[in-house]
Amino acid sequence: MTLLDALRHQWTQQWRSTNWGRNLVTTIFLAIAAVYFGVLFVGLGWFYPDVVAEMTPERDPLRLLNAYLLHGMVMLTVGRFVLQRSAGSAVRPYRSLPIPKGRLTRLLQVTSALSLFNLLPLVLLGALGASTVGPSASAVGMAYWATGVLLVLILSQFANSLLRVAWDRNPSVVLGTAVLFAAGLGLDALGLGSLRLASAWCFDGLSTGRPLPLIVLATGAVAAGWAAHQALRTRLYAVGEETSTGARVTPRLTGLRELGLKGQTASLVQLSIMLILRNKRPRQMLLLNVPLTIGLVVFMGPQLSGDPFLEMLFGFLLTASLASPYFQFGGLAWHGNHFDVLLARPPIPRTLIQSQFALFAGLCLCSVLTVLPIVAWQAPGLLDTLAALLLYNLGVSAPAFLLLGTWNRTALAVNQTAFFNHQGNTSLAMISIAALITLPLTLFFGVGLEPALWILAGLGLLGLGTAPIWMRGLGRLLHRQRYTLAAGFRATDL
Repeated sequence: MTLLDALRHQWTQQWRSTNWGRNLVTTIFLAIAAVYFGVLFVGLGWFYPDVVAEMTPERDPLRLLNAYLLHGMVMLTVGRFVLQRSAGSAVRPYRSLPIPKGRLTRLLQVTSALSLFNLLPLVLLGALGASTVGPSASAVGMAYWATGVLLVLILSQFANSLLRVAWDRNPSVVLGTAVLFAAGLGLDALGLGSLRLASAWCFDGLSTGRPLPLIVLATGAVAAGWAAHQALRTRLYAVGEETSTGARVTPRLTGLRELGLKGQTASLVQLSIMLILRNKRPRQMLLLNVPLTIGLVVFMGPQLSGDPFLEMLFGFLLTASLASPYFQFGGLAWHGNHFDVLLARPPIPRTLIQSQFALFAGLCLCSVLTVLPIVAWQAPGLLDTLAALLLYNLGVSAPAFLLLGTWNRTALAVNQTAFFNHQGNTSLAMISIAALITLPLTLFFGVGLEPALWILAGLGLLGLGTAPIWMRGLGRLLHRQRYTLAAGFRATDL
């Protein structure tokens, strides 16, 4: 099998799928987005020297660019890990064919590399090279620099493959590595790290024609490629063991039996956290909301504290930015593929409701803690709004979302991408979210900001105070509907 065969197979699979209409719409949107961002990146790269000259005329545009290229590689790798398709995700149709695993691994890596995460950075770096590096470097320096940035893109691609395999084996290792990298970037931003110095040494050297940085990058790319190849081969063996029996593989959450699940709320919360971390769609939904929430506060913090309407609206969104995307589809629907296993381990209904509330409250608290330092620094007047709306979400929004979840009969495909994916979006969910947002805004227009916050905080405290009552009621409702839910989840075509 050749590379053209693999590409032809993927193209045919798209149009033979039962979701070919959605695939067509997705492809059109991606093509439009690729053209839009391609043109935008060309403009950014071409006008980059002029922007630097206007904003910081004392800085050399080339040296500034070279000092932060490795930072761009780190951010690109993070984006790949969250959004890009894994290199081994298309292996199942080829497992029964007599294709050497080494060749299959190479083909999967190449087809995975044909991505917008490589095309768009190449467009941006090409424009930067033409506008910034070309006029300041010799022909040899320009060639070395271009080869160096290409090797950095290759390193990022291989690093993503290694992270994917490591995540499948032990997510805690990847999370620990991410924490260390985040701490390193923070130290580097304070002038205490070495990534900026390493980036400057590497790309300044390349632009001046020194071969040593090129040798270092080439060695790193070859080592990362070999490691990624071996790791993906091991992953192919694991996939082969899962499918070699020919039996239908029932989707379930890996590690369910290892939890020692006996109905305790803490065990069910741990189960939900594992589901979020180990599956593509919930992980993307939550991880993407973190930078979006931080960016919203950074860029709109002063405006939020000066406009009462925006303060009320965005205060609600900020306090539920992590919980709302996950629970708007119904928290139980995420458990659809192993809901039968949960039913086999009583007592479940009320305890499951309690665990769902604990997860909702934890995600709301994480939302607030994420933006709290920025709000305290940029817009301290927003703190009382966040506190009141946090109570409102815990006491009013939480039972509304949990009630909504008991009526969902469709399991969610947790390994599909979260982009252009409308599965789980129902009119009832949209109406419920609109109602939860409308109540604070109605109170604001009716009695003003301060009285509205007191009323919302009171409603939240009332909901929290009566939690044992409505949790017992939701538990009974779930108990009556548990078999209907299980039948609907089993009937879902994932």
